[in-house]
Amino acid sequence: MTRFVHSEFFSVYKWDVKGSAHFSIDDQYLLMSVIEGKGSLIHNGDIYSLIKGKHLIVPVGMGDFEVVGECELIVSKR
Repeated sequence: MTRFVHSEFFSVYKWDVKGSAHFSIDDQYLLMSVIEGKGSLIHNGDIYSLIKGKHLIVPVGMGDFEVVGECELIVSKR
């Protein structure tokens, strides 16, 4: 994980996932853009495809999720 920008209003990161990574998000939302590769976001047994060019919002209160595969994401959060 590389942090590009950090302020009191938002932060921007690059996540470089190779294999799997576990996350827990309860008090904020995430804006995610897949910039390279492919993988899956897994939450409560549901699988969401992550491919280059895809954008998604991870809502507040989502809780635990996993990103699996080989992909690079730009992630913005409050």
